[in-house]
Amino acid sequence: MKKIFSFMLLLCLAVGARAQVAIRSLTGIGSATTTPVSGKEYVFKCNGQESQITYMCAGGTNNNSFSATTDLPTGPDAMRYVWRLEQDGSTWKIINVVTGKQVKFESSSNNGSVTLTETGTAVTIDVSGEYVGLANANGQYIDMGHSGASPCTWSGGVNGSRRMTIHEANITEELVQAGKIYTITPMEATRGVLFVADGSDKFDVCGGTKNNAANKDISVDATNPNQQFVFVESGGKLYLYNVGQKKFATRAGGKVGASYIPSNYVTLVGSGLTNSFHIQFDGTEKLNISTGYNDGCAVLGWNVADDGNRLIFTEVGDSPIDNETFSEFITASMVLPSKMSRVVDAANIGQGVNTYTSSLGDYTTQYNNLRTQYEAIRCGETTVETLNTLKTTADALISSTSLN
Repeated sequence: MKKIFSFMLLLCLAVGARAQVAIRSLTGIGSATTTPVSGKEYVFKCNGQESQITYMCAGGTNNNSFSATTDLPTGPDAMRYVWRLEQDGSTWKIINVVTGKQVKFESSSNNGSVTLTETGTAVTIDVSGEYVGLANANGQYIDMGHSGASPCTWSGGVNGSRRMTIHEANITEELVQAGKIYTITPMEATRGVLFVADGSDKFDVCGGTKNNAANKDISVDATNPNQQFVFVESGGKLYLYNVGQKKFATRAGGKVGASYIPSNYVTLVGSGLTNSFHIQFDGTEKLNISTGYNDGCAVLGWNVADDGNRLIFTEVGDSPIDNETFSEFITASMVLPSKMSRVVDAANIGQGVNTYTSSLGDYTTQYNNLRTQYEAIRCGETTVETLNTLKTTADALISSTSLN
């Protein structure tokens, strides 16, 4: 059986310059440094109570707070642990590369909070041996807390029990492109992954509210084909394709529909924040993921605003998905809409000059049957054989008509 990547190559689907959006991944950290370079990206490692190792990151609702882990995370999601240091005279700005927000000391007293805001606090990097302390103008330092999970301010200085080291971040970049499989997660949401449920004609994220949703609390599972997406290019345009359900993202009223027939192209638009971007439909409105619900998130449709739309794409490495008919299916589903656009509406078949005539005595009946079947497969189950049968019928109708 052939890999899905081979099918894309057989179709000669090259992404070209359209999807020049890079996925950045944290792969590790370098040795500790006490002389960071302005404009470079770093990870802060903290030596916590009883030798607990923590890594400072931006986390929590709306990514305005901090959290930490005892293990060094890697991959695209780990970019929230990466900070860009920018020097301004004798002080520094500490900017999170995912949110674009700066570290701010909210209080001049001990145990004051540390948050992320648009305008941060001028920080002094206080060096003692290989360790550093991040201090504000009042002499308070960032404290990772006894648990290593809730940074706050304190006055213990560099040599306290929770001193820090600065490490250059090792980062790799790879362009999002056609022919590769991705999982898609909303950056602002506390949980959730984009998916198409079995038999569904809509895209979903968390399945709606906790109490009434059949697909609630969906977890990220890169091996689940319903959570896997491919960018398919045809005629110079990209279409978002769900591997598990063999359906494309389309407009469907106020929702994002899932259809066997591709009708709405997508454009990848950088969001301005590292490692995240938007999916824009027909060059106008963006895929709108709501993150305002206490119980998760939902696909609401489209929005021109920047909030609630930032997505993170993670490549599915060495996908286990094999699908021998993928190439045939994509070809059939892409060709049929163009065929249908050439079929003469039965209402235009008539007599006289400048009207269409048909060599088929039952043209109207065949036309109506074709349109009915075509509309039915937009959201209903279909196969390559069905698509090709409709294509053959469309070809017959096209060849049967002539203009007087």
